[in-house]
Amino acid sequence: MKKRISITTLFLAFFLLVANSNVYAKSNSKRIAGMNKYDTSAAIAEYGWEKSEFAIVASGEGFADALSAAPLAKKFNAPIILTEGKSLNPNAKKQLERLQVKKVIIVGGWAVISNNIEDQIKDLEIDVRRIYGISKYDTSLEVAKEVGIKNGVVVTSGMGFSDALSIASIAANKKMPIVLTPKADLPDNIKVFLNSTIYNKSYVIGGNAVISNTVQKNLKNPKRIFGLDKYDTNAAILKEFSNQFNLDKIYVAAGTNYPDALSVSALAGITNSPIVLVDGQSVNSNVMNFIQSNHPKINDVIITGGTAVVNDIVAKSVEEGRNIGLETVYLSAEGSKFHRYTCPTLKETKISINISTAISKGYGPCKVCKP
Repeated sequence: MKKRISITTLFLAFFLLVANSNVYAKSNSKRIAGMNKYDTSAAIAEYGWEKSEFAIVASGEGFADALSAAPLAKKFNAPIILTEGKSLNPNAKKQLERLQVKKVIIVGGWAVISNNIEDQIKDLEIDVRRIYGISKYDTSLEVAKEVGIKNGVVVTSGMGFSDALSIASIAANKKMPIVLTPKADLPDNIKVFLNSTIYNKSYVIGGNAVISNTVQKNLKNPKRIFGLDKYDTNAAILKEFSNQFNLDKIYVAAGTNYPDALSVSALAGITNSPIVLVDGQSVNSNVMNFIQSNHPKINDVIITGGTAVVNDIVAKSVEEGRNIGLETVYLSAEGSKFHRYTCPTLKETKISINISTAISKGYGPCKVCKP
């Protein structure tokens, strides 16, 4: 009897120890990156597609026309391939050939994707069609006409890229176009189109600072999703659609620039995966709350872009479901490494600092204690 009690007590103690420990299970992590945004775009196409009849070609030099491309890419099960504006990027050309593309849709006018590029693509014996408008708002309208709005419409600001990219994969999966608007009011031609078309759901992405209530009042059954900044808005979108995403795989991209997130938005739309935006050095607390609450469902974390845009600490934070960049490490008065408190190589003078700050100041991790 005493032996049975002892075993039970031991088991209970072990259970409590484990339950109160910080045990972090890892997801599988993969980084897709190249030497520049065009290489990364090509690498994403190679990762996601073995063959594709269609490809969307967009500018890597300006985001405006390309922001509405993800739902279009979803419609044709196509990658988004970035190029410079005047001549077809060599890696973009390689992908068009590797994928055995038969039809290319260029998003944007000749000011962003030149006639020379169009001719270069045609020289590959690929049919080329261009969707464009006089302005970025007109281009988004023309894309919306191509995608169709019977399932609804997403409205985002044309003055920034982050909100459109945060919603891109869910808009694509729902077959909802992304329409761009100025802050004050919808352009007249977009109003006419929306008022003359049957749809019963709309989403406004971003707060009143970027899209006014006047815009919202011109939409049918609108719902506004927003946060205090672009990362909070990203978190709000992740939370809103958490039950609709396929969380087996998530994509992580820098919120500080658009090309990598734009390139991966086509792939995320096809797999119905969320796009998580990070500032490159750390993870927003509300975004991390989403990752932590859904971490058991996440098997694969795909980092888009090199360490210059999403560093390894951020990648590891998402992979393990904990904000490593905010964890405390220690410096000595001299030296270039940060350490765990118990590191045998750490001198007596111990200066506390968080990991992200240490990295931003040029310190690297100690190879002995491996913080």
